[in-house]
Amino acid sequence: MTSAPCAHKSTISFRFPSSSGSLSPPPILPLLPDLAYQNQPGPSNPYLALPPPEDKIPNLDELPSEQPPSPPPTTPASTMSGHHRMTLAANPPYFNGDKSKYMGFVDSCTTYIGAYWSEFSQDETKILFILSYLHYISNFEMLAADAGYNVVTSTDSKGEYRKGDQDNILIEFLECRLSSKIVSRLYNTGIPLPKAYSAFKDWCVNIEANALRDQLRKASHGHSTPRPPSQFRSQAAPAAPTPAPT
Repeated sequence: MTSAPCAHKSTISFRFPSSSGSLSPPPILPLLPDLAYQNQPGPSNPYLALPPPEDKIPNLDELPSEQPPSPPPTTPASTMSGHHRMTLAANPPYFNGDKSKYMGFVDSCTTYIGAYWSEFSQDETKILFILSYLHYISNFEMLAADAGYNVVTSTDSKGEYRKGDQDNILIEFLECRLSSKIVSRLYNTGIPLPKAYSAFKDWCVNIEANALRDQLRKASHGHSTPRPPSQFRSQAAPAAPTPAPT
């Protein structure tokens, strides 16, 4: 009589000797689950892989409630010029000769030059910069060779320059009351001169009145946009030769 073939079971049995030497019952090892079933999504799938802890998406409650505050706005930079502390200023406004706006224009130029002092090492550079903001330079009176011009109006009764008159050269020049002859005459009188006079003298002392007027017009009408200070080049006279030792 032929016996029926044995059906294969879904478990694998192993026999291990026990500590007493007899064989212990074999452990039951389940087969691996069906991969198709493992990959099915849904909460009922006990084999659905979970992301590692570091990849866990945070809950909304774990997010910061608000962004960190923005840094405070920066304030305009300041520079130190000697003992003066000046806030960097905007470009001066254009000036068309209106005398009612004259002092405001000069104050704006003074503030700008003080803020960018390193760009204006020469007095002549200050003058050229201010001239670049002038409109209608012909509206100003040029007393180039007027012998009746009172050259001591900027001095006191003792013939000494008043306090702060180092800036008067800019005011006088804006009103076109300086000329090569007047500057030369001032230079030769022995009156204590502001630094601006001595620096300006070497630049224009030998220039004729008409040529100086033309230079003023070119300085005011030569460009539509004011040049930044770095584009001005000093034209100071060369230094005098050092005397030979005796």
